[in-house]
Order: sequence, then structure tokens, then C-alpha cells
Amino acid sequence: MASYGNNGLGGSLRPGTDPITASNIVLYDRLNKLSALNGLGPVNVPSFGSIPDTLIGGYGAALGNVFSGRYQSVQVGIALDLTIHNRAAQSGLQQTVITEHRLKLEQTRAEQVVEAQVRNAMQALQTAMQRIAAAEASAKAAKEKLDSEVRLFQTGESTNFLVLTRQNEYLDSLHRALAARLDYNKSLSRLEQSVGTTLEAHRVSLR
Repeated sequence: MASYGNNGLGGSLRPGTDPITASNIVLYDRLNKLSALNGLGPVNVPSFGSIPDTLIGGYGAALGNVFSGRYQSVQVGIALDLTIHNRAAQSGLQQTVITEHRLKLEQTRAEQVVEAQVRNAMQALQTAMQRIAAAEASAKAAKEKLDSEVRLFQTGESTNFLVLTRQNEYLDSLHRALAARLDYNKSLSRLEQSVGTTLEAHRVSLR
């Protein structure tokens, strides 16, 4: 990896004494007094030199330092990342495999449930169709018996009671036929729900 920087430095001088050496002036004064008492020469306060003229100035001086490239910095290095046994990745992989296996089991179970629902709905639908056919045949036979009983009553060969009985039987047959058709519609709705065609069957669109 490598990086390159070009800095723009600039600012105004701080008035007063140097804060770096100011804290040591008292110490140097005391040291020089002791040195004079012992006949030694004075010790000068160290100076850090003068500040370059290029650093003195405001925003313009900083821009000048940038475009002149006076304070450049270059950094070069090598970074190595060796992963011999990535246990975290191996653990994540195992968890992913377990999750995939669980999702497949859930999918299989859901498919089996849907298949059973469809099979039961189809069987109920066939049973309802057979009940409709039987109820309609029973209603037809009851109607024929009623008509025959009415003719016998008109000729005096039957009674009021028998005619009413035939009428009740016919009404019961019609009731069973109607109940069979209702069961057929319920079974058909369950089948459409199981295969997911309820909206399409009733021409319903979602927007």
C-alpha cells in the first residue's frame, strides 16, 4: 500500500514568549545564579531556531505551500492478512448448510400438506358430485311418484294422506339435492383454495 500527501501549512506568530521555553526560564535563571556563586559561566536558554518564512501567513500562504509542494509526505508499506484456519467462516458455512437442510425439510412438509389438502378436496368434490346425482335421481323418482299418486287421487283410487306423503317425500328429495349442491360448491371452493386458483376462478385481480 502507498499514500502521498501534499500539505499546505501557514499561520501567524504567537505574541509573547515561546511557550516551550518559557516554563524553563525560571529554572535557567536559578541555575545561572548558582553557577555565578561558584564561579561558573552562565547557561544559555536553548533556542529552537527561527520559523521559516513560508510558514508565516494566512490562507494564501497555505495555498502557496500546497501548489509549490514544499511539505510533501510519502508513505509506503506492506500489509499481509494470512488466514490459515478461518473458524468463523467454517462455522458460518456449517450454519448455512444446516439452515438449507431445515428449509428443504420445511418445503417438503409444506408440499405434503398441500398435496393432502388437494387430494382431500378432490375426493370431497367427487363425493359431492355423486350425492348430487343420487339426490337428483331421488327427486325425479319422487316427482314421478307424486304425479302418479295425484292421478290415482283424481280417479278416487288414492287418499289425501298418500298425496301429502308423496309431496313431503318430493320436498325432502329437493332439499337433499339442494344440500348436495351446496356441499359441491364448498368442496369446489376448498379445491380452488388448495391449488391457489380462487382469485382466477372468480376473475378477481389485485392492484
